[in-house]
Amino acid sequence: MIAGWRMAKALAILVILGVFFGDTRGTRMGAQEISAFVPSPQKLVFFEVKPGEEKTAEFSLALQTGDTSWALFVALKSQETIPQGVLLLRAPGEKNTLLLSRTPILILQGTHPAPHGVTVGGFTLTFAPSWAMEAGDYTANLVFFYQREGGQPVPLPQSLTLVLAVPPAFQVEVQEAQRGITFEVSGPPGLYPLTPALSLSVRANVTPWTLLLSTRGLVGERGGHIPPERVFVKLGKSLVSLQNPVAVHTAQAGETVTLTNLLLFVETRVEDLPGRYRGEIVMACSFRPKGGVR
Repeated sequence: MIAGWRMAKALAILVILGVFFGDTRGTRMGAQEISAFVPSPQKLVFFEVKPGEEKTAEFSLALQTGDTSWALFVALKSQETIPQGVLLLRAPGEKNTLLLSRTPILILQGTHPAPHGVTVGGFTLTFAPSWAMEAGDYTANLVFFYQREGGQPVPLPQSLTLVLAVPPAFQVEVQEAQRGITFEVSGPPGLYPLTPALSLSVRANVTPWTLLLSTRGLVGERGGHIPPERVFVKLGKSLVSLQNPVAVHTAQAGETVTLTNLLLFVETRVEDLPGRYRGEIVMACSFRPKGGVR
């Protein structure tokens, strides 16, 4: 009767472990083995994260091992180029974050066996894309490695899939006093510079990208309108009309373009009413994504 109870108890433990670890197969480590390893969840999705933003997600690791001294490492694996420093990992109870890369880094150590399994939760993963990370959808994996005392880190069969979605982003900084155009029509018809000149700092996360300038023209406080075709930007030695959007500069993802002393001109005519005119210069980013033009 007692022997039968012991057998039932052992069977119950096996069933519980089977439910706990699912269909995970063991990874042999010489004489000992890591019987089970499961990250939970097995996929993390970071959707629509722009440069300068960050999103975090948590995961846990379930481990079963008979080794008395062991360690877990993690590395980033991807077929696509993911800039270093955009994925940060914080282990439970730690203040410092770890930069994930293709090189395995230590995330967990144990000094006792865990024959019945142990779950460690509270791992925090942060995705913070930089401007150098091109817009697009990325897939990567966190690959885990197990090391027993005196051995080498061995990759485990279960990994954590990461889906990273970075939307196109464009940022322009202009001096506060230059956000609008103000022009006084008071002299004879002719070509007049708008002062002060524009100074811009622009960047985008697409490759290549082009800065476009355009305007709807200037509207007079007493009536009247100076149309876009009579507003010009000086590029090199040429004056280019803003009747249509004008390409000013082309650059690559992550590249910050600084333009200083960008000169604008207005052409006045006899029919223009005297007085103050106001308008705006619109700055846009043009790029060619996969499958079309934006």
